Amino acid sequence: MNDKEIQAEAHKASEDLKAGKDKNDLTGVIHDIEDAKSKMTPQEYRKYLDDLNKESSASLPQMQIEGTTVQGGKHKLVVNDEGHQQTATVDAHEASRLGGPVLATQKDVHGHSEKRGDVAVDVNDKGEITSVTARSGDVFDKGPDGKWSVTHTDGTKETVAFENVNVDAKGNLSYDQGFNHIVQGADGSLSNEDRGDGQKILWDKNGKVLEASGGDGLTRKFNYDDQGQLDQVDGRLGHWDRKTDEAGNVQWVNKDNGEVWKGDMTVDRDGNIHYKSRDGKTEWTFTRDGRDVQGNEDYFWGLPIVKKSR
Repeated sequence: MNDKEIQAEAHKASEDLKAGKDKNDLTGVIHDIEDAKSKMTPQEYRKYLDDLNKESSASLPQMQIEGTTVQGGKHKLVVNDEGHQQTATVDAHEASRLGGPVLATQKDVHGHSEKRGDVAVDVNDKGEITSVTARSGDVFDKGPDGKWSVTHTDGTKETVAFENVNVDAKGNLSYDQGFNHIVQGADGSLSNEDRGDGQKILWDKNGKVLEASGGDGLTRKFNYDDQGQLDQVDGRLGHWDRKTDEAGNVQWVNKDNGEVWKGDMTVDRDGNIHYKSRDGKTEWTFTRDGRDVQGNEDYFWGLPIVKKSR
């Protein structure tokens, strides 16, 4: 569905909302939203709600529509009050409640949808999370059998062995998958901790590795310049800075002991450092678990996967 079609659907729902408030019957807009969710991808549906809220800002001052839910067999509208800090469900024949302050009395509503940070969450009557729409647009759903599935933004769906799915008030999404504890941060970061061997890695919102530990209590930290070039490393051998000599050649300087390596360092996605001397004769891979490997190999979670050269 293209942007114009999504906007048209949102405009129709906005008009039905206005009419519903006048008639004290929100059946039309509730049906519109449910219909949109059923035929749109998660990404399209998120844009649809954004467009709907823009068009409805005059009808719902200081409120946001977050979707719909079914409680006690009734289809209801889900809205957030001023500040997006409290959630309320509104029955089709309770349109008068959209006037404002009465929503603030609806705290701790169970069996509803709500927004935590910029992550949409569905909660059942027991207060358990049953669905999460991540900021990526992927939708995590918990089935009646307790198993989780993920519907990606391209419409593909897969069942995944997730456990302990949680979203905190800031929108940090965390879950366990096997030994791995994964956190999708509200700032766009991603971390993965292997609780079997203690190895952990943290990436920023652009996919660049910020920290990597090898399970022995030692952690490397990485910094990048404005162009995204690695320019600082804090690790097992101290603090290193990327510099250029008078001729403009790249070299790395150890701040702690003054040692100079005439060549360049790079870091792969899994926190392994690769060094190549300026003359191309010396190559080393420093794995995040503390091994120094002569040559240049790619590693994934401590294991070599591609032998480049020796």
